[in-house]
Amino acid sequence: MTVNTDTVLSADSLGKEYPGPPPRHALDGVSLDVPRGNFVALMGPSGSGKSTLLHLLGALDTPSEGAVHFEGKRIGDLSDDDRTRLRRDRIGFVFQAFHLVDMLTVAENVSLGAAIRGETKARETAEDVRVRTEELLTEIGLEARGREYPDRLSGGEQQRVAIARALFTEPSVLIADEPTGNLDRSNGDAVLGMLRQAADTRGCAVVMATHDPRTAAEADRVYLLRDGQICDQLDLEDEGGPRVDRIQAWLAAAAS
Repeated sequence: MTVNTDTVLSADSLGKEYPGPPPRHALDGVSLDVPRGNFVALMGPSGSGKSTLLHLLGALDTPSEGAVHFEGKRIGDLSDDDRTRLRRDRIGFVFQAFHLVDMLTVAENVSLGAAIRGETKARETAEDVRVRTEELLTEIGLEARGREYPDRLSGGEQQRVAIARALFTEPSVLIADEPTGNLDRSNGDAVLGMLRQAADTRGCAVVMATHDPRTAAEADRVYLLRDGQICDQLDLEDEGGPRVDRIQAWLAAAAS
């Protein structure tokens, strides 16, 4: 497979089978490319393969067939240590359940990536980490809450902290699994705005799974999965009316 140099993340004929009995085919022949600065949404019913695909794209799991390429390199060819470094340094993860560390302050959660990779012993000083943390807290509107603990924050605030944590290492890719699933509309919109900004201003390739057409409308392209396969895609960068209406009509046509 020839990988486009503008493509930061690509899937080539991915298959994933889980052993039984009976064995379960979660993905079958899935291929897609995500360029730098592009925001992609994955839609489909529960069990269609969205989360499995996210796990493979994020190097959290390995495919049974096919390959994932990250910046032109086949992830399957990397050693276990290199795969760990890839996830730690180059891929940010945002989950529906936030997954903040309760015993750490908000600021410590944001800078957790530095602690894990030992940045203060490498190219960044403790002051660099502090400044970077404060910048991100200001960016998400929580600059006054850094010394508090996660249980003092609302769900929307916790998800904003989770996104700041994911951005701390300046990743090339953001993987977001139902990031607005536990949020009300206002907080959900704020979180989507942060993901959109990560693509537009930071050049991140953002891949998000969602059930919600309104959430998917923030993306540049939407892929529809069914029974472990991509059955259709919709390019939202093309002009053609309100995005939510286009997605709803597209989903209705695909179901008919």
